[in-house]
Amino acid sequence: MLENLARKVDLIEAYFEEKVEKQKAGDELPPGVIKLVEVYVAIKRKLSEAGDKMAGPHGAEQGR
Repeated sequence: MLENLARKVDLIEAYFEEKVEKQKAGDELPPGVIKLVEVYVAIKRKLSEAGDKMAGPHGAEQGR
């Protein structure tokens, strides 16, 4: 029983050690690329006209 537990602990330690090494190494970016940004869209909306604004009815008010 203790052998199984020790084996599982070793597997978990190796797994996290690999993750730490990947974080330390970082990712190689192509030449000329400074930073990589990933954007995930939660809601897709259809725009009715060119130049539509995504703000709500009071989102673009100024002077307040």
